[in-house]
Amino acid sequence: MDDTVQAEAAGQEAPQPPSDIKHRLLRPLPPEAIAPQITPSRALRLAATRAAEQSLRLAVTVLGVAEDLLSVEELQDRLEEGHLIFGCQSGESSAWSGFCAMDSEMRCAVVEMQTLGRLRSEAAPERPITVSDAALAAPVMQRLLAEVLLTTCGTALDGWVEGHVLAQRLSSPRIVGMVLPEDRYRLVRITLDLGTAGRQGELLLALPRQATSAEVPESPVRCGWTESLRSEVMASPAEMVAVLHRMRLPLDQVQQFAIGAVIPLHGTTVSSVRLEAAEAQLVARGRLGQSGGMRALRIQMPEAPVMSDGLGRSGAPEEDWLSGDSHAPEVGALAVGADMPEDGPDTEAAETEEDAMPVFAAMADFDPLAED
Repeated sequence: MDDTVQAEAAGQEAPQPPSDIKHRLLRPLPPEAIAPQITPSRALRLAATRAAEQSLRLAVTVLGVAEDLLSVEELQDRLEEGHLIFGCQSGESSAWSGFCAMDSEMRCAVVEMQTLGRLRSEAAPERPITVSDAALAAPVMQRLLAEVLLTTCGTALDGWVEGHVLAQRLSSPRIVGMVLPEDRYRLVRITLDLGTAGRQGELLLALPRQATSAEVPESPVRCGWTESLRSEVMASPAEMVAVLHRMRLPLDQVQQFAIGAVIPLHGTTVSSVRLEAAEAQLVARGRLGQSGGMRALRIQMPEAPVMSDGLGRSGAPEEDWLSGDSHAPEVGALAVGADMPEDGPDTEAAETEEDAMPVFAAMADFDPLAED
């Protein structure tokens, strides 16, 4: 009789081949064998004990965690004058978004641990809040925010404190009602056993409630992304320069510039202004004038391009202009330094008296410089 038959006869389970054992070890666990998900209350308890241990080296026991959904006025009523309150701000907009606070017993415990290294055996006496109290307590509250962010991952409070940073101290509960915007806030109260002479402390954290799944857009990344990008681009600053004239001069001539020197701007008129963006990119052309007693620039429509019909100005084909026997019309010589002609009579007549922009009066010639 082999081993399998003997095991069955004895009422024992027959030994299985190694392949079956590996299959059992590698099969997925049933749902009831998976560890239950951490609850928000347990996550807050863990965050409070870690914050006290890592920032104060103080072992505390969480006696209870309470959560309420309150308005700003109700938040203000839950605070007392002995509470040390730190405002919280949103990291993106730097706007007030909530607060962190501790009661007088917890405040004194923080000071004792960082100055004496231990807690007193008697309850802390009532005393006003000092600047030193705030300086010693701020790292504890910062640590609490960091631990809540870590421990609440995967819970209903996931992301609740994300983007909120500790800000300056708020001097009284009345200030809380003045700086916080109207909203519904989640207030978490964590009661701690400090482990000495029955002393108990309390930590408070109030931040705006999270949006429910019905309030969150189905696709927040795509919804309004184009409009948001467009608004950001269109709100960017654009710097433009009105250029009346641009010219090149040799360096030795520029070095001779002095007060009273006259620099001729050949071919420049009030209608030859260029409106340029970065890197001298032409945006528009305009006419210089004034409006309401202030210097102004009227944007002018660009001239429509005219296609060539292959004829010269006299109606002859272009090849006749290039031949030596052509009779090209004579053109009078241009006077050096003469101004460019302004808009023609048709353009001027199209403007009414109401919308016409008065141009500058003709400038008088500069007086000749007196010779030494």
